[in-house]
Amino acid sequence: MKRAIIVGATSGIGQEIAKVLLAQGWKIGIAGRRKELLTAFQERNPEQIATQALDVTQKDAVLKLNGLIEQLGGFVFIVFRYRQTKPGLATGNRNRYGTH
Repeated sequence: MKRAIIVGATSGIGQEIAKVLLAQGWKIGIAGRRKELLTAFQERNPEQIATQALDVTQKDAVLKLNGLIEQLGGFVFIVFRYRQTKPGLATGNRNRYGTH
């Protein structure tokens, strides 16, 4: 069975990638900060989905990601879809290069 890890799968493009892979029969590991959303998504097909709540900005993220990889039994590819909101970004307070 093909296996993939998607970090940032609780919403947006990460979740859509997860849906497509599931429809194609992949076994997936999904990770994100919001455990309740990971659990709700896993309930769709618990045999095909492993979950791990993690925050990529925290020191324990690598250990947690390794645990997810072990649960899944390895992977073919990994998708990191992570967005961190920075102060001012939501208000458009950026210079011409998109930075503060």
